[in-house]
Amino acid sequence: MPERALDAELAERVAALRLDTTHVVEGVMSGSHRSPHRGASVVFVEHRDYRPGDDLRLLDWRAFARNDRHVTKRFEQETELSLHLWLDASASMRFGSGTAEKARCAATLLATFATLAHAQGDGVGLVRFDDAIRTELPARTSPAHLRTVLDALALPPTTRAHTDLSALASTAERLVRRGIVIVASDLLDLSEHALDAIEHVARRGHDVRVFQVLHRDELELPHDGPAIFEGLEDEPAVEADPAEIRAAYRAELEAHVEGCRKRLLAVGARHRVVATDEPLAAVVSESLLERSRSGPRTPGAMTGARARWA
Repeated sequence: MPERALDAELAERVAALRLDTTHVVEGVMSGSHRSPHRGASVVFVEHRDYRPGDDLRLLDWRAFARNDRHVTKRFEQETELSLHLWLDASASMRFGSGTAEKARCAATLLATFATLAHAQGDGVGLVRFDDAIRTELPARTSPAHLRTVLDALALPPTTRAHTDLSALASTAERLVRRGIVIVASDLLDLSEHALDAIEHVARRGHDVRVFQVLHRDELELPHDGPAIFEGLEDEPAVEADPAEIRAAYRAELEAHVEGCRKRLLAVGARHRVVATDEPLAAVVSESLLERSRSGPRTPGAMTGARARWA
């Protein structure tokens, strides 16, 4: 019976993730959320002198106005990028329920990026972690591999393991070829070296963006009346009156979030808090448009290769 219950829960989570992801992708690709990049894309490389027979559409008239010389623009196809997804699967990601569960929100967010990247022919890989690496899938491009990634994203978080971002250290060391790293975690790791692995890949030139996924109740502590708060990662229960501690709690949380943001921005990574009740299509679209406008922000940023979907 326990095995059947587990299989039923997993099947339900897989179905829910696929449905959620489909809705978000449709939202991204429609109306104001339409991606600015479609199909194969090219990157400008250099100018060269016009030669008879060259495609007149490639003439750079602005360059002609400046230099009184006909030149054409030379392009090359964008090279394939690898998208690396890092998903926090610790017990604290179980907080919330339904679509507002942190784990479900984080998985849907990463599944959306995976689906968009795969549609453009880019490889997608996945690492699920808590206090250790639980799943590690290399970046590949096949449809079968994408299904494997989505199924792994749908796995439920662990029941007791705590968030330990240092578990990503070995994974960070193995990422040699520059690509895009997207992290979805509540970042509830207060250790001094919690962000070291993420900072490491950012310094090596990867385009890193971190989505700090938090439930609205975690952000605001809206509860009324004395209550007993039980930690999901084996922390001792605490009895408190939210009205009395709300201001101090919010200040502590804001300080933690701001500390994470400053550390990540300092190495060129992007950071964004995502509340589980936010429309994820808007979150994804914001990220896509931000990259299309500014390109990679990481030190030693990639040249000659920009994600077509981001």
